[in-house]
Amino acid sequence: MPHRHPTKRKTPAVRRGEYAVWMVVGTLVMVSVLGLVGYWGFQRIGDIRPALSQPDENFAELIRQSGNSSSSNADGNTVPVPDGTTTENVQNSPITLPEGFTIQVAQTGLSQPRDLLVSPENILLFSDKGSGEVKAMPLPAEIGSDTDFGAAKTLVSGLDVPHGLALSPDGQTLLVTEETALMRYDWNAAELTLTNGRKILDMPAGGRHTTRSLVVTENGEVFISLGSSCDTCFEDSEWLAAVVKTDLDGNSPVVYATGLRNAVFMTQHPQTNDIWVTEMGRDFLGDNLPPDEINVLQANGNYGWPVCYGNQVYDEQFGQRSPEYCADTIAPVFKIQAHSAPLGLTFIQSEQFPEEWQGDLLVAYHGSWNRTVPVGYKIVRLEVGEDNTSVTSEQDFLTGFLQDRTAFGRPVDVEFDQNGHLYISDDKSGAIYVVRNTAQPQADESAE
Repeated sequence: MPHRHPTKRKTPAVRRGEYAVWMVVGTLVMVSVLGLVGYWGFQRIGDIRPALSQPDENFAELIRQSGNSSSSNADGNTVPVPDGTTTENVQNSPITLPEGFTIQVAQTGLSQPRDLLVSPENILLFSDKGSGEVKAMPLPAEIGSDTDFGAAKTLVSGLDVPHGLALSPDGQTLLVTEETALMRYDWNAAELTLTNGRKILDMPAGGRHTTRSLVVTENGEVFISLGSSCDTCFEDSEWLAAVVKTDLDGNSPVVYATGLRNAVFMTQHPQTNDIWVTEMGRDFLGDNLPPDEINVLQANGNYGWPVCYGNQVYDEQFGQRSPEYCADTIAPVFKIQAHSAPLGLTFIQSEQFPEEWQGDLLVAYHGSWNRTVPVGYKIVRLEVGEDNTSVTSEQDFLTGFLQDRTAFGRPVDVEFDQNGHLYISDDKSGAIYVVRNTAQPQADESAE
């Protein structure tokens, strides 16, 4: 039998030392893996903090600190602030507007105000997606720095993702979109009531994009925009990633335009009656692709998604169909910086705005969530060409929502009232603002 040496046992001190070493090694490996995952996620997903984080102050509070005027909260209580004129008169104000314009808060304490609609009687109706409500607020003809806007009245509640609003040509009927339904109500402006609500059209569930928007034409045609259920895919329902056309009773709906990943808001051109839409491009192609878009709808038009984006560019990452498919798609009239997230849009028809701006387009950029350097979070003016079918330039109109990497608000929709004041909804701050030109004479109350 060979002689066996006895195994030398490790002392407790040695075992503890080895355990400590392995713990350090394991921690370093875990930190390295998490760092790599975090770096990969940041490069692929981007900086989501501006979109999701809640700063100590919101944009409405920044306006007040800048010396602008009073507002009303959801309970109708006036919030006093220092009397002021324009943000330009306040040193170091983070809010910028063109010379002569000022912004003030009209409503606070809301949940997620989205679509804005001004009636012929100068009543602001708006959807609050977060609270499931549609609300109304009569607007003053004249606005000063101490104007009390009063509380908005809730017209209907318990809705499932209420969003798009549109009045019938005679002003007696209000259409409201929920995620899976088009609702019709009798609207009484004098009483501020919505009654006799009934569903006139079923719609497919949204998945990734749940908001639906509306345009009603002078002859009663109803256009409904439905976003895609995914980032990139072929939809099972032809109604998704499309615009559907129906009438005020929801009869005979047909697909009007396709290939629109998420045409969140729509508006009609005041001269041509063409329908212009904002369009959000797909995610995860980097900081600068694909562009967001402004599109003008054509009957039976195909705008490319999910196969193509931008100026008929084939999406190689999606890799379905072939590049030749894109030749038959419709290019946008204007390409916007990727991930700006354009939402509400309206054509300028206001005596409070310069003559050379009349007919130009104001667009709300909701702001990025998947870009390494955040973009958007502002209102821009797009100069519309003399042909009324093109955009020739982009200029900032209202900034200050984003400062460094902190978003104090996210603008959603823009709408003029009957006296040319511009109203803006902000679903991050739960507020509605009004912009007016202090260099222009205000409308006389007798003009109502």
